Amino acid sequence: KTAPEKTGSLPEMSSNRADRLQSLAWLAVGTGLLWLLWLLSPILAPFVVAAVLAYICDPGVNWLVARRIPRALAVAMVIFGLGILLMLLILILTPMVYREGLALVQRLPDLVDLLNTRVLPWAEAQLGVTLQLDAGAIRKWLAGNWSTAQDVLTLLLARARSGGMALVGVVANLFLV
Repeated sequence: KTAPEKTGSLPEMSSNRADRLQSLAWLAVGTGLLWLLWLLSPILAPFVVAAVLAYICDPGVNWLVARRIPRALAVAMVIFGLGILLMLLILILTPMVYREGLALVQRLPDLVDLLNTRVLPWAEAQLGVTLQLDAGAIRKWLAGNWSTAQDVLTLLLARARSGGMALVGVVANLFLV
C-alpha cells in the first residue's frame, strides 16, 4: 500500500527555519513578559521585598519553632527583631551619611578642579569632547546656598525623627493588642 497523497496542505517548512521561528516566538514572549513586569513593577515591588524578607527570616523562625515557641510568636519575634535591627542601622548610618555629605559639599570645588585638570583633558584626547567646568562659580553657588541646604537637611532629619517615633508607636500598639 502507498500513503495517500496530501492535497491542499501547506508545504513543509525546513527545520532550520522552524527553529528560527520558534526562537523568535520565545524571544517575543520573553520580551513581552519583561515589558509586563516593568509595567507592573510598582505593584509587584512590595511582594518581591516580602518574599525576600520571608526567605531571609525563615531560618530564624524555624530555629525558634524548634525551641518550642509557637510559630505565630516566632514570626512576631523575628519581625520585631528585624525592625529593631533596621532602626539601629538607620540611627547609625544617618549621622555618617550626613558627615560624608558635608565633606563632599566642602570638597566639591576641589573635585571640580581635579576633574578639569585630569579627566577632561583625557576625555578631550580620547573622545574629542571639549568641556570645562567653572570651579569658581560652583564655590559661589555653594556659598550662596549653604544655609538653605542645611535648613533642608535639618527639616528632613526632623521628619525622619517624627516618622521613627510614629513607627515606635505602631510597634508599641502591636504589643498591647
